[in-house]
Amino acid sequence: MLGVTHLPCFTHTPNLIVSDGLKCITELHEKCRNVVSYFHRSVKGSETLETSQMQLNVPKHKLAEEVATRWNSTYERFERLIQQEEAVKVAIVRLDNPAEILEKEEWQMLKDLIKILRPFNEVTKELSSEKSDIASKIIPFGRILQASLFRAREPNEDLVKTVITALREPMLKRFLRMNENLTLALVTLLDPRFKTVPARSPSVVINMLRRGISSDPAVAAAAAALSTEDSDTESSSLYLKLTISLGFV
Repeated sequence: MLGVTHLPCFTHTPNLIVSDGLKCITELHEKCRNVVSYFHRSVKGSETLETSQMQLNVPKHKLAEEVATRWNSTYERFERLIQQEEAVKVAIVRLDNPAEILEKEEWQMLKDLIKILRPFNEVTKELSSEKSDIASKIIPFGRILQASLFRAREPNEDLVKTVITALREPMLKRFLRMNENLTLALVTLLDPRFKTVPARSPSVVINMLRRGISSDPAVAAAAAALSTEDSDTESSSLYLKLTISLGFV
C-alpha cells in the first residue's frame, strides 16, 4: 500500500540455521563447555594451562567462552580448543583429570565441524559489521553458504554427517525465497563489488535477465558500468576468498 518493497531479514538467518544444526551435537557441545568452564573458574587450572602453553610453545590464549545470543561464539570456542588441544590435554592430565577430556574421535569431529562452519562464521562477521550495506550481499553470500554445505567432503563421523544434513534442510528452506527475490537480484547485479561473481550466476539473476528487466535504460547503463569500475572492498575480497576456497573460480 505504501509502495515499499519488503526484503527478508538475512543478518539473523545464519544464526538460526547453525543453531538448528548444533542441536545434533548436544553431548559433544556439553563436554567442550565443561572443559572451558573448568579452566575459567579454577585459578590452579588456569595457571597449569599457561604453563603447558609455554612448554609446548603454543599461543598463550585463554579458552573462549560462549555467548548464548551469538552462535559464532560456539564456533570460536571450538576453534580455540583445537588451537590449544595439546596444551589442554597436558594440563588436564597434570591436574588429575578434573574435567572429562575429549576422546580422539571427538577432537577430529571438532576439526571437521570447524571446516563446515567456517563460511558461516565469515559471513556472520561480515553481515554484523555496522558499516555493512547488506542487501546486495544476500544472494552471493547465501549461495556461498549453500555451496559450502552441498560441496562439503563427507566426513567419516556419523555425527558430523548428521550436522551437515541438519544444516542443509533449513538452508534450502530459508534461502529459497531470497534466491527468487528479483529486488535482491537487481541490487546484486548493480553492485560493483560483485562484478567478479563467478560465471555460474545465481539462477534468480538469470531469470531476471530473461524476463527483460535489464532492458530498462537505467539498469542497462548501470550494468554496463560494472565492466569498467574497479572495486577493492572488504566485501568483494571476502566473497572471492570464499568462492576460491570452494572451487568456484
